[in-house]
Amino acid sequence: MALSTGLMSRLRRDNSDEPLTKRLKLAENVLYSPDILIAWKEDCVFRWLYGELSGENNSAIWMTIHRCLSTNPRIFTKLSLDSRKLLTAKLIQSLCDFPDKHVSKEILKCCEYIFSFSNGQSYSIKNNQLPLIKALLTFAFKVLNNDGSEHDDRSVDRDLAMESVECAIGTVVKICKQNFSDEKSFATIFIEELLFPLASLVETIKIQRISSKLIIKSQKCIKNLMFGSARNIALPTNDKYNIAEESEAFLNILQDKINAAKFQDVKAVLTLLFESVVNTCRHNSTIVDTILRRLWKCIEQKEQSKQILAALLDNSTDVSFNFDNEIDGRTLKLFLETQIEELKSKKKRFKCSDYELLTAIAKLNPLIIESAIQDLLERMFFERRTCEKEMIAYENLITELWKATVRLRRQHKFLSKFLLAINCSKEKEIDIEFVNTFKLPEIFIAEFCKDLRSQTTSAQILAIFNTLLFHLKTDCLKTLNTITRSCLSLKIVASFIVAFFEHVNFLDGSLTQDWQIKFYQTFTDLQSTLAVLSETLCESNSDELRPMIFIAFSTIANIWCEAYDLLRYYVPNIACNELSFPITETQLKSFKQMIKERKNQDCTESLNRLMLMKLVNYDRNNMHTIKEKIIVQLWPVIMEDHFQIIESLNEMQILKLTLHFVKEACSTSDNLSKWTSVLNRNMSRMTKVFATAAALQILSNIVEDIESTSTRTIIENIDFEAVLKSMDDQINCKKALKHATKEIAKQDFKSLNTVDADKIKRNLIFMSNLPLSILNSQIKKFLFLVLYVFDEETKHVADFKEAVGNLYTDLLYQNNFDILNSLSEPVILINHFKDNQIVLFKIFKSSLNKVSVLSFWQEFVDKEDCNRKMSSILLICIESSKNKPCMSNQKDTLQNLYLKLSNKIVEELDKEISSLYEIAGLRILVKAVLTKKQRLDDNLKSCIELTLKSITKDTEKLYDDKLIHEILQLSLIVLEHRKHFLISEDIIKNLCIIYINNPNGKIFFHFLEILKDNEFQFFINNFNKKTKESLLNSNTQALEKLTKIWENLSKAETKVTRAKALKTSVNNLFKDLLALEIKDSSCIFFFKICRTFVTSKRMIRLTHILVDSIFVSSMECLNNLNKENKLSTCQEALGLCLDFMRSKLDFLLDRLTILTNLFRKIIKIVFQEAKDIEFSDERMLKILAIDIEKFCTFFAKLKKDVVRISPYLIADLIEVSHATVLPHFLKMSIEFSISHILSNCDRHAISYLSRTLPTLAQQVFKSTYQNYIKYNKFTGKI
Repeated sequence: MALSTGLMSRLRRDNSDEPLTKRLKLAENVLYSPDILIAWKEDCVFRWLYGELSGENNSAIWMTIHRCLSTNPRIFTKLSLDSRKLLTAKLIQSLCDFPDKHVSKEILKCCEYIFSFSNGQSYSIKNNQLPLIKALLTFAFKVLNNDGSEHDDRSVDRDLAMESVECAIGTVVKICKQNFSDEKSFATIFIEELLFPLASLVETIKIQRISSKLIIKSQKCIKNLMFGSARNIALPTNDKYNIAEESEAFLNILQDKINAAKFQDVKAVLTLLFESVVNTCRHNSTIVDTILRRLWKCIEQKEQSKQILAALLDNSTDVSFNFDNEIDGRTLKLFLETQIEELKSKKKRFKCSDYELLTAIAKLNPLIIESAIQDLLERMFFERRTCEKEMIAYENLITELWKATVRLRRQHKFLSKFLLAINCSKEKEIDIEFVNTFKLPEIFIAEFCKDLRSQTTSAQILAIFNTLLFHLKTDCLKTLNTITRSCLSLKIVASFIVAFFEHVNFLDGSLTQDWQIKFYQTFTDLQSTLAVLSETLCESNSDELRPMIFIAFSTIANIWCEAYDLLRYYVPNIACNELSFPITETQLKSFKQMIKERKNQDCTESLNRLMLMKLVNYDRNNMHTIKEKIIVQLWPVIMEDHFQIIESLNEMQILKLTLHFVKEACSTSDNLSKWTSVLNRNMSRMTKVFATAAALQILSNIVEDIESTSTRTIIENIDFEAVLKSMDDQINCKKALKHATKEIAKQDFKSLNTVDADKIKRNLIFMSNLPLSILNSQIKKFLFLVLYVFDEETKHVADFKEAVGNLYTDLLYQNNFDILNSLSEPVILINHFKDNQIVLFKIFKSSLNKVSVLSFWQEFVDKEDCNRKMSSILLICIESSKNKPCMSNQKDTLQNLYLKLSNKIVEELDKEISSLYEIAGLRILVKAVLTKKQRLDDNLKSCIELTLKSITKDTEKLYDDKLIHEILQLSLIVLEHRKHFLISEDIIKNLCIIYINNPNGKIFFHFLEILKDNEFQFFINNFNKKTKESLLNSNTQALEKLTKIWENLSKAETKVTRAKALKTSVNNLFKDLLALEIKDSSCIFFFKICRTFVTSKRMIRLTHILVDSIFVSSMECLNNLNKENKLSTCQEALGLCLDFMRSKLDFLLDRLTILTNLFRKIIKIVFQEAKDIEFSDERMLKILAIDIEKFCTFFAKLKKDVVRISPYLIADLIEVSHATVLPHFLKMSIEFSISHILSNCDRHAISYLSRTLPTLAQQVFKSTYQNYIKYNKFTGKI
């Protein structure tokens, strides 16, 4: 007792001058030391810690408590009951104070320790820890819904909060599993205290899509409390009445709590309960049905009960209900039909809950709601919806009704009901405003189009087409002029027909000829109907309806014309009889007159579209007659949908079109993005004339708003039409640009300080998206010079300099025109580009081929303007032009220039250089000296050594690929002639690292050859280290480069000592990888690297250990595949299997079982992905199908070596291929693969497969086997 008193007096703040941190350390030491004999020392220390808790030192004390509990788990069990209660109370208070006060991770960890060390039965009855669990649930809910910044001092790690809650609910699950007498009392406590906060938290987790075990644990807890002692509840044979009685007690306790709670909380609770029932009793639909209706009865208020029922039905889509199951004399089918009938007979308008309930029923069973679809649509169409939520629910319901009919394969009936719903509701008056504003829901149209592409058979396509045509004739045509309702029907039919033709694959080559004939007959009928409709519209007297009818009619006529054009092109044998345009010339004139009177812009555009379609389909040879106003109004349509028309337009028409196109595209950033994508989409069909016209219009657009300058004068004095007409003749083109070229040659620049920089930048970016490479060289030269003049005049405006620089590079890409020859003072241009080395290099290179410019270069070399950088660029250009054919005097001039430049560079060399072109010039210079075996200048040697040392000092900062290439090229020359240079070992090591980070296949073998053995060892060690790091860190960019090195390394020839060193290094690499986990996105590169080992003939030798390591690591990789690149990774893995088969290694025969297991794993993944395949991945799947068949072919050639494995491989192929719906080509590949393997099977294998395969698989196997023996001789022996 005296020791306890002494300890407490020392710990208390008032009686001690020691700081808190020292006293906390003392408290920890007392607890940890077994030699200190103090009675109830744990209680003494913990009570002191509780007393010290205050605002400013909470964090330090909770850290101490956390350390005490974590270091010695038994401390908590040694505390007295009062101390435990006090600790729990302090934790609850801290959790409840959030977010006003910070909750540290130590507090949460303390909660977890309490749950871990406590005896569940002892505190469940005394109710000591349940308040802490409740506080944790509420705290976690606050954390997930906290809108505070992540950098807020009071923010809490979500993952840590969720771990604590999971631990708490895990404790409750343990309590539920215990058989204590007061089970009903605990259920009451659970419902009263925990169920509602738990349900709210689970709902938040689902909304925020957080990965957590909490949902599973909460469902286990509810299962035990609801069903109690009932066993095997998931079995469909279980007695429903016993289980109902077990759950009834729980639900009765819940009923009282529901009546007093908020509805949103009640909804969350009932949803959680029902989810638990569904996951527990998914295969026992009777229990699910019983609980469903019992939970629905818990809500007395009608509107709320609908919301609850909708929520419960949404969570039961995985349950295979028995809709004839009776409860209280009503089947489930009748129960749901009653709900639908109540909604149909409801006098008030539909609310959000009504839409949601109908949507849920449609999802659950389409048959129940099918008969009510038309009545529901009649009611919904004309009802007023007051808020966005109701509108979304309405759209979701229409979409779900469509999906229901798709599941029933009755799509055409839905369309019929949809259109009848508009025409049958006679009591509803439709005004013109309603017709104008009515639109089909976008979500519904998107689903409709998607199902037309993927869920519709050829017979259904015809049925849908005939249904739409029937309603066009009956609902629209007969009463078109008198009833507003018919106008609305026509508008909807038009929308459906457009969607139909745009998304139905009516040109599929696999369709039968009979089907195509029937389709074309209906298509011809549509043309006749449109002709009658056109005539009716001309005779119409309804001035108000005519514009709307005309727009809908023209929409159908346009899509008909487009479809007709496709049919004539792709199925000419079917569309052989000529169909006339559905509108006569007289009718067109009538429509023009109507539109002129009404002055309706939409009608004008629709008419112009019709005229354009007529020209495209019927008068393509007379495209020059297209009127200017059609181009002005319909240029967007031409650009987006009929780009091929441009080929038929004359120069003036193209200029008109590009004028509007450029102005619109460059007006805003959004328009620029939109029209650039259109341009890129039509790049393959772009003509030289169009590209030139667009480029000229861009220049005109740039200068139109700026004051009078040289650039504007140049552009204004050009006849664009003359330029376009002279494009095929270089001489005429030069003449057309002669005046402008003379103006440019003067180099008379006027400075511009105020310009619209954003507009200019947009124009320049748009020009860079044109295919400038296809332009006439004279045009490219002209564009370059105009941009140069404009750049010089706006040199003080920096906003668009990057865009101009990109255009210079694009125009000079082919080096097929000379710039300097066009200017009176070329030095001005050279000085203008002195900071743009890439452009300067291209200008120099193009001009060196011209004899007329050589005299200028001879003078320029002696001037001060020709600095070391320019000298280096010129030297590179001369070096690259050495092998080109030229006249002897030109060759001599170039040689003199070469010598002058070499001497000048040597004279001007500094201690070190770092510029790309200067290093390249230095490389050429030193190579020439060493090749001629001349003496190296000391200054040159010193400069090379210092340059390599400086540049290789920090390898991580080298990003420029061209600079790195030049450094490596220079280093190869230096290392090959080491005796002339002083190169340290550190420089060589850094060069090895640079090469690993930036591999170059062209110099790889030379690089390896000049390395010494110790340098090669350093290279291999660092290379392996980099490979391991990249695989573990998913550094895909580095892995792409490393894979290239491995590929080159596998082809290299080298000494035996180096091959042994490489083998040891590779074995060590795999030894490390086996102990670690390769990231999912690295798997594809891992397989590529493995393939280089297997295919290597000389450098990398396969060993038993290496092969085993490859197999083990490969299986691990296939378990961790990423969804994004599963198929491409499987392709590499399958390639690895094929490489093993081709290698014909002796020790591979002992590992055929492992290889086959790897192959089986791959095909399971491939077939799993194949069911969700997209069109873009189909090519990849076809490649995989070929590789699978190849593997089986190689496998079959092994004969007796694989006789025991063959049946298992056949069984796997049958299982994976018939477990899901697969593309036809993949099924055929599997069938051929099985046939190959069957050649390795004897009678015993066939008998074994026939006995052991599942029933469905047996039928498939028998069918395949019968086909095999039909075309192949099967002896039953190997």
